[in-house]
Amino acid sequence: MLVLRGAGGIGSAMFSVSAMTLLLAAVDPALRGRAVGFYQGGFLIGGMAGPAVGGLLSGISLHAPFFFYAGTLTVAGTIGLVLLRRHHRDPTAAAEPARPFREVLRDRGYQSALLANLAQGWSGMGVRSALIPVLVVEVLHGQPAWTGIAFAIAAVAQTLALLPAGRFVDTVGRRPAIVGSFAVGAAVMLAIPFVTELWLLIVLLCIYGVAAAFMGTAPAAAVGDAAGARGGQPVAVFQALADVGAIVGPLAAGLLVDALGFPAAFGSAVVLMAAASLFALRMPRLRIAA
Repeated sequence: MLVLRGAGGIGSAMFSVSAMTLLLAAVDPALRGRAVGFYQGGFLIGGMAGPAVGGLLSGISLHAPFFFYAGTLTVAGTIGLVLLRRHHRDPTAAAEPARPFREVLRDRGYQSALLANLAQGWSGMGVRSALIPVLVVEVLHGQPAWTGIAFAIAAVAQTLALLPAGRFVDTVGRRPAIVGSFAVGAAVMLAIPFVTELWLLIVLLCIYGVAAAFMGTAPAAAVGDAAGARGGQPVAVFQALADVGAIVGPLAAGLLVDALGFPAAFGSAVVLMAAASLFALRMPRLRIAA
């Protein structure tokens, strides 16, 4: 099972990197924010619908959700084969030389995007996902089901904010979106371990969800700006840093909770998110669209 799970992870890495690279190359720079926001909306909808559908299917058989997922992957792959076969690149775009990765690494926008994605993986997928369930049960003395309810409400808030966030990123700029959203995210992470009511936690998670719409959109658009139309390696490194944060974040957060308590664990996310916000001030002031 572990071998098959690892093979599935390799497949996920391949299609996620290639899909993001294709997306950033296919759209005009003035539309990258909105395109990324729309793209991430699919992940959020799938993340909300998947557990519900899987729960229903598991009532039939524990095997059924896996066969259903395999079927959806087959459909997605078939659609990709059909649409990409019909896709004809513009001759000038096909001839565009790939920007050397060393040159991309020197781009301040790309550097900011890397730190931002590391902070997002650490705080969102790491600290938040790992510790909120413990906080709900151990500190707020709520039922475990409230964790899923809180996350679902926050996911709805994030989904609703994606399109406005994409428009903001395209019209106002990548820099203010990263600076503002990561500052708000850091403030929310700072406040979460001190909440005493479940409703207040849900409100904070919704605020974080709205900020996360900007956190996920602006850095990806900045990667597209830096890497150009042929940015497979820059996109792979960008996504790998989020994975590093998502893997190391829960381990570090668990150690910090045991040693120093919840404020220290959430504080690790605050430090990274504040650093991402401040580092983004180095990005050039660019207004992509009027």
